[in-house]
Amino acid sequence: MENEIKTNGKPPFIIVIPIFNDWEALGLLIQRLDPIIARLGVKCTLIIVNDGSTEPYDASSIANRCNAIENINVLSLLRNLGHQRAITIGLAYVYENIPDALTLVMDGDGEDDPENIDGFLHEEWAGGRISNDNVLKVLDPGHRPPFLSTSENRG
Repeated sequence: MENEIKTNGKPPFIIVIPIFNDWEALGLLIQRLDPIIARLGVKCTLIIVNDGSTEPYDASSIANRCNAIENINVLSLLRNLGHQRAITIGLAYVYENIPDALTLVMDGDGEDDPENIDGFLHEEWAGGRISNDNVLKVLDPGHRPPFLSTSENRG
């Protein structure tokens, strides 16, 4: 993923989504997200944290149907570490690789309503309160944990 991703002069907009086996729900969430992101006139990158899923998935088939979502990157954990650790690893990845990103965490099962992104973006970009300095750094620079592999599926 490139560090130069910008959104109309604003910081990159990243959505971190942990997932364990429920690829169908993730596909439905992405189908709902893409037109909302387009309507808002922003581009974004999805960081999907595959929490050791045992079910196969085809992220490229999902990515090919997106217009406003510029990149879908999958971080594949080699074993299931649990929902909260998957989120933490996703946030640490963003912290290390995408400076100054405006980052939102959403559940992959559709529990979080994509319609709420509008208020989040306007409030945070207008207030300028988001900084990676506010994110706990859980990995040392240059350290790649043995349970993480990365693959960029679109971009």
